[in-house]
Amino acid sequence: MPEDSPDNLKRIAIALAVVIGILAVVSANEHPSGTSASHPQASSTVEVPADTPKPKATNAERDNYAQELERSLLSRGLDATVRAVGKNHDTLRISWAAMSRPVVYNMMTSEGMVQQVPQLGFTKVILTDDGSFSGENTETWRYRWNGSSWIR
Repeated sequence: MPEDSPDNLKRIAIALAVVIGILAVVSANEHPSGTSASHPQASSTVEVPADTPKPKATNAERDNYAQELERSLLSRGLDATVRAVGKNHDTLRISWAAMSRPVVYNMMTSEGMVQQVPQLGFTKVILTDDGSFSGENTETWRYRWNGSSWIR
């Protein structure tokens, strides 16, 4: 099939629309439930020293975040599986059939992934496809948080 055939162009357009949808969800400043994760409500203003550590989210909060992110993606037509895995539920695992290098790059450099995900206590991210687009081989990208950025 030629590269610029209508079928290929249609697939590319659909893939691009899906990637844009994922990026919109991951880089949103709001928690998937619609509540702001970066702006907690307070009854009074209190200045907290910059070096004061923020309390880490609980395992249940990370599980809830993953479930809500999955629901949010599914509601946008993206058949992705999102889980908080590991002993401390500190690994965010996102599996999606159309996961690819450009999608991974854009996800991992998005504002939500750089700010919100580590703030919730996730220390690792695993992105994987299910082999649907890549054939027999499943592709997986693994990242760890070094305190300021995600390292592969």
